[in-house]
Amino acid sequence: MFENCLTVCIDKKSSGLNSVQLTMDVDFNDVRPLTNFEVYDFVKKRMESRAKVRAQQTILYTGMKYFNEKSSCTVQTPDAIQSFIASMRHFNLKKSELLALINNCPTTQVELSVMISDLDTRFTLPQIEEIITAISSAFPKGTERASQINSLGLPEEHTE
Repeated sequence: MFENCLTVCIDKKSSGLNSVQLTMDVDFNDVRPLTNFEVYDFVKKRMESRAKVRAQQTILYTGMKYFNEKSSCTVQTPDAIQSFIASMRHFNLKKSELLALINNCPTTQVELSVMISDLDTRFTLPQIEEIITAISSAFPKGTERASQINSLGLPEEHTE
């Protein structure tokens, strides 16, 4: 799914130092915002593959460390994301707002107001509560993990 998005080519120069030149080619034919889960899934598959380029190892490791320590995407599933998107259709949220909700799993109205523009004017209090309930229902472990990360900086399993 993501393999065609970014290609990294390594060319060795014929200098005495054997330096490495990195060039990137970005495929703009399929540009779209990605959820943290989609990026996490891609990075996880690249980490498991044996076709890693040495230059990619650091960025893959750093990406995995971020997702494991600072993101709720590690406990989300594609089915839960699709079901959540379907349940949010009648709210007419922008794609960027939906993406923010999926990536951050907000649990309070304050967090929600940062992710949805004009929250108080676009939605009534019962609708806001319905959105928070839908997030908690679709991503129960995600909201729990996001709350831990927001309060402690790390999920519970990393604090000792």
